[in-house]
Amino acid sequence: LFDISGTMAQLKTTKVISILTIYTVVLGILTWLSGMYGMNVDLPFDDSPLAFTGICLVMTGVIVGTTLYFRKKKWF
Repeated sequence: LFDISGTMAQLKTTKVISILTIYTVVLGILTWLSGMYGMNVDLPFDDSPLAFTGICLVMTGVIVGTTLYFRKKKWF
């Protein structure tokens, strides 16, 4: 009974850690992208009035894309 209890706790911990890892991957990509456009250097589409909208759309696409990928792999 003690072994079963330990195994159940380990499975629950593994599931929580995998979900936290998925969130870390998604947020890491978004942090990198926002960090690149937060620098004071010339980047593509810097002068465009739609740059902010484009970056937000790309970030949304990254969130949707990684979520779909992880769901396809049955990790999430």
